[in-house]
Amino acid sequence: MKWLPSIWLLIAGCSSTKRIATTASKIADTAAHGREAIGDAVEAYISNESPLPALEDADKDFQLIESLVNEVHKAVTQVQDIVPWWATLLIVTIAGAGVLVCLWYLGEPLKRLFLLLLPVPSRKKASAKLLCEGQTEQAVAVLREGDPQFDRAFRKAKTAQKLNHK
Repeated sequence: MKWLPSIWLLIAGCSSTKRIATTASKIADTAAHGREAIGDAVEAYISNESPLPALEDADKDFQLIESLVNEVHKAVTQVQDIVPWWATLLIVTIAGAGVLVCLWYLGEPLKRLFLLLLPVPSRKKASAKLLCEGQTEQAVAVLREGDPQFDRAFRKAKTAQKLNHK
């Protein structure tokens, strides 16, 4: 008849957290009973009686505690942690804000650093050399040849300059 409540709990399928709470209270009660049995054994020993029955009773309590702890371990494996919906949103928001702040304050220095570390294109080196030598028209021609946007902007500026002089 002792196993009837266990079967009922198995059929009813109570949640793991309820089983853990119930088992924890059983462990506490059994531990208190075991302490009382050890106290009885000490009193029996002091009064020169045999402490063996009280120690056997305490041993049964400790064996029961051990089996209850095993039940708790099994029930803990069935408990699932649930992260609230807002925690993920909070983490993503904080990470995004951190990236934006880093880019805001470190963007220009990082750009300068990368420009220092990256090699200078050969067309830009050639146009810089021509500019230093005073050959601006050849330097502009080299720049126009390598950059179609610059070429288009140069043509527009040249056309605007011709129109303004007339």
